Amino acid sequence: MSRNIPDKQMKALIALSGGICAFPGCNKQLLEPGNSDDGSAFLGEMAHIVADSRQGPRGISPMSDEDRDKHTNLLLLCGDHHKVIDSQPHTYSVSVLRRIKEDHEGRIRRATSGPTASASITLTREVIHSSLFAVTHLPALVFAAPCAFHEGQHDQVKDRLHFPDGDSQLVRFILRDGKLFSFHNLKDPRGPFRDVINQKGVETIRSEQWWDDPEGHRRYVTLLNRGLYKYAARKRVRFDLAHKRFFFDALTPGQPRQEQYRPLNAKTRKRRNVVWQPKIKATGEPRNYWWHLAAGLAFLRVDKRQWCFSIRPERHLTSDGVTPLPPKQIGGG
Repeated sequence: MSRNIPDKQMKALIALSGGICAFPGCNKQLLEPGNSDDGSAFLGEMAHIVADSRQGPRGISPMSDEDRDKHTNLLLLCGDHHKVIDSQPHTYSVSVLRRIKEDHEGRIRRATSGPTASASITLTREVIHSSLFAVTHLPALVFAAPCAFHEGQHDQVKDRLHFPDGDSQLVRFILRDGKLFSFHNLKDPRGPFRDVINQKGVETIRSEQWWDDPEGHRRYVTLLNRGLYKYAARKRVRFDLAHKRFFFDALTPGQPRQEQYRPLNAKTRKRRNVVWQPKIKATGEPRNYWWHLAAGLAFLRVDKRQWCFSIRPERHLTSDGVTPLPPKQIGGG
């Protein structure tokens, strides 16, 4: 935290932030009450969005030194989350921190500004269509090697892969232009692809080089998605190709399925239905369809070195927990 932040700017930030850590989900009160022996203690830290110096995290900016120490460029955080954002400047970029600040101070403003008249109160129902999560780690390299198999022979390659002790790992690949591409190190003489590639011709490609090329970007996302499909399948989460979404599969046909999860506002795990047959409230009779919780999942590049993972909640419908309902029975809902 800069020692040059004017008191006026610090007081404005504390007031706008409600004395609460602005990091999403933290909500830590940053004022420790006093007692008969000691006065109150302020635990907050003033974190710069654009750093106070050009050598600091997110410091490269034409912003003037004076503007860097204004409350508009500051976040009120607890010590732990101040360290997090400065240790991960690519994840917590200027644009991400500005959004965090806007959302937090907006919540404080709405919570502390009561309505002027009861007639002016308007209730609005909001629906979350998409949630974005920062991706902090991605494969830095892509390996390519000459391969005699072409794009339509994916299964033939899979049949020739070698895994230690028969364990099918999350090893994904694509076939393009007479080559096999993978995040796996194709130079490994004992690797799973040793029988399907020419190891003398292995190339190493920096991922960032692919990201800036439209075709390379498509291939990189395809490799990510194939790893995602494999991981989801292990969790008995299937991919609906027709609607481009993942959905929970019934572990036993005709039986509901529950999974454990931890809500963001709770410390303990709970269980909830992920596959079930809803009932008519008035009679308790089962309806003639089944609900499956589902989601559209996608890797999105949002900046030169920033990726996000998008989760779009959806529902998948079947007639018996297995057979998808035809579109005409679902409607436009």
